[in-house]
Amino acid sequence: MIEVFYSKLDVWMSSDEFKKRMKEETKKKLLLDDFLKKFTLDFVKNMSIDDYVLGKKDHTTFCYYIEYSLEAYGATGGQTTAPQKYGIHWDKKNGKYSFGGKKVKKTRFGSNSTIIFQNIKNALISLIEDTYNGNYDGIVNSRLNPQFKNKISFLYSSNTQLPIYSEDDLNIILSALEIPYSLSSDRFYKRKKLYEFYLANEISALISPLLFMNFLYSNFGYRKLLRSKEKLPTIEKTLSIAFNLNLIDVELLSRNDDTDNTQKNTGSRKGSKYDPFIDEKKKITGKKAEQLVINYLNSHKRELCINGDVKAWCEEDDSKGYDISYFQTDGIQVYIEVKGVSYDIKERIMFEISSNQMRLMRKYPESYYIFFINDVDNPKTIKRILAKNIDIENFIPVKYRINVKSIESDS
Repeated sequence: MIEVFYSKLDVWMSSDEFKKRMKEETKKKLLLDDFLKKFTLDFVKNMSIDDYVLGKKDHTTFCYYIEYSLEAYGATGGQTTAPQKYGIHWDKKNGKYSFGGKKVKKTRFGSNSTIIFQNIKNALISLIEDTYNGNYDGIVNSRLNPQFKNKISFLYSSNTQLPIYSEDDLNIILSALEIPYSLSSDRFYKRKKLYEFYLANEISALISPLLFMNFLYSNFGYRKLLRSKEKLPTIEKTLSIAFNLNLIDVELLSRNDDTDNTQKNTGSRKGSKYDPFIDEKKKITGKKAEQLVINYLNSHKRELCINGDVKAWCEEDDSKGYDISYFQTDGIQVYIEVKGVSYDIKERIMFEISSNQMRLMRKYPESYYIFFINDVDNPKTIKRILAKNIDIENFIPVKYRINVKSIESDS
């Protein structure tokens, strides 16, 4: 993964686009400096509503800077309206401050423009203070719009954060880069995970946070993937789908010798060229499968005799050789490696495992499972495969692609 990432980055840093972005960054930094010089914490504590709102002719208001002047530091667009994003704005058509139209009588910030603005200002003050103090929970719990507050937090700490605020985009990037994370965690912590990757891999020595964001969204980086339909579902959706899945035990797995059909189904004919885009999509498929299994286990603890928490190691450490573990009520520890495919391969089970995973399968043949999900976007079943039921000796190291026919029984 990191080799592919650096290959993409090297090509981008040799491109004309990179040279252009480097020249533009100086101008963008001047705009950011202007914003920070004006909207100091003391100024924000005393600013008027007209210093804040978008909609008037003044192009130096707080919201105008966020929306337009500093657009290069990440967009805060989407489906939100101005009142939803900023809490209040100036309605030019009706000549008054608006917080949601005629039918909206009250918002989370209050029921009239004076109270609403005061509450927004208090939230801004707390957000800026929490950013300066590194109080991450305070940033997460801020009542301001998620994309709006994340951008503000970045602007006041642009050397310790990354300017990416879309939750969908963060999910895709983290999955593509194989950075462990929880789908249900707040986007601020996902941004923090990505920033830690930026530091840990010494990318910070090569390019600024802004240029790193520019690279990720470029055609040299992950633009194709971000523009595709490979969105991860919300935690609510995976909970709903997972609850209704059927768990089926697969009794026996043996080598599948139907090589011609295998090539047709996998799309990986001998001698085919490696495509990083396909590999990145597989990582997103893997994350979808993991979340479905995690939610299924948490929804069926009693039936599965699970005692205590389901430990999702895939959200913390991807080097263990399994994604999930838990203890049964009889004290036995269960290890689960999750596999999934994005298309319907009918009765087949097909996945790859590492030599480390194979080692653990041999070590714990009675308690190590593969949980396999076919067609992760439209799943109906989870196929549970006990390690001892896989004819391991028929497969050879270092990496194993298992493509089998199965005999199933209802659990």
